[in-house]
Amino acid sequence: MLFINKKIKSLYSYEDEKVLKEKQLFKLKQNQPMSSKIDYNKDFLEKTLGLIFSGDISSKYSCHPSTHNKKLIESLINDKDEKKRNLFNKIFNLTFSDCLKHFRGSENVEELEGINNLEDYINDKRKSNDEEYCTIFKYFVNNYETIIKEKKSRNRTKKINLF
Repeated sequence: MLFINKKIKSLYSYEDEKVLKEKQLFKLKQNQPMSSKIDYNKDFLEKTLGLIFSGDISSKYSCHPSTHNKKLIESLINDKDEKKRNLFNKIFNLTFSDCLKHFRGSENVEELEGINNLEDYINDKRKSNDEEYCTIFKYFVNNYETIIKEKKSRNRTKKINLF
């Protein structure tokens, strides 16, 4: 989200400050990113950034409609400027898996040039002397798809409330 907002700021820097603030993605409600079911996580790997960020925004942005991000994404991918339109179409059609591959450096995605990568993140964390965290985080980022795909979902039975 931060990367996309920086991209928007740089491409629309000629806009008035108030207009530019409206052209920013806002944080999402917690229900989407906090889901912990394995089926959701498997599907999330193949979800596009457009779908991920077009969810309802947090209620702390009370001056904006809950569909702010969705409308912003639609306006960016339908921009009059063909260069901007193509760039945002490519960015919002990337899957989470594509972004993860770029983040860890196993694949280079041109549209994501300039985003922090795993090594940058690890180097920042090492400054805070948290070597164990760095090792574990690096392992999970490098093996995320394998870990998620090997997990099996459970068939949960609904509890019957008799009273």
